[in-house]
Amino acid sequence: MKTLVPIIFYLITAICSGQQTVELSWHTSEETAKAEAEKTGKPIFMFFTAEWCHFCHTMEDETLTKPKVSQYLNENFTLLKLDYDESKDLVARYRIQGVPAMVIGDPTLKKVEKTSGFMPIDVFMAWLEMSGPKISPETIAAEKEAALQFLKDMSQSFRQGLTEDQYAAINEFYENFSKRDPQAVQFAKEQLSEEVKHNPGRFSRFLRDEKLHVRLLTANAFAKLYGKAFDYDPWDLSEENFTRLDAFLSKNNISSLLEDLIDF
Repeated sequence: MKTLVPIIFYLITAICSGQQTVELSWHTSEETAKAEAEKTGKPIFMFFTAEWCHFCHTMEDETLTKPKVSQYLNENFTLLKLDYDESKDLVARYRIQGVPAMVIGDPTLKKVEKTSGFMPIDVFMAWLEMSGPKISPETIAAEKEAALQFLKDMSQSFRQGLTEDQYAAINEFYENFSKRDPQAVQFAKEQLSEEVKHNPGRFSRFLRDEKLHVRLLTANAFAKLYGKAFDYDPWDLSEENFTRLDAFLSKNNISSLLEDLIDF
């Protein structure tokens, strides 16, 4: 019976104070957060934290988890919680200098507002209300349309034929991907395999490119198309590996294009 006393006392205190805990709906992956944000149209709120950071825990305990704040966040944002030590790419992308850090961005995470350090409830809510409304549904819709048009335009440029302009377009895509340009990354995920399928000969030269990320992306696209039959390792620069590649390209009836596409 004694063990129930503290629990009952806590419940009575919570009810009398009128506070109800609201669980924050955190994502822990940028991809899942962006997918939800694009469906709902809600901006993304990112919280960079670390286990060793005292003020990160204080920010959560004294600000983020308070009913007034947590309810507002759940209703108006897609929430993404990130560990500072395990998200170095995002830390670098948003130039996070220390934690806790908070970032608000549109569903594509192209336009962002950010702040850092512990913030009491009133200051934090003022920042949310000031930063959030800048991202309108019209802006989100326009950016989604622009992204779709980008995919169409790049696909069209890839299908123009075996010309220097077409190779320039493919090379530009690979360069932009290496810089983690969001549009190039989106094209790599959604369209690159389809373009390889449309005409694999145009991309076979990039399996021998001197840049590893180019070989990896192209090889992944070929692997999606041909499955286990595509026996090529983009990490391996040995003659044996390239011999297997040549045999594969010849077997799949695209060897006639190799003379123009590959610099031996």
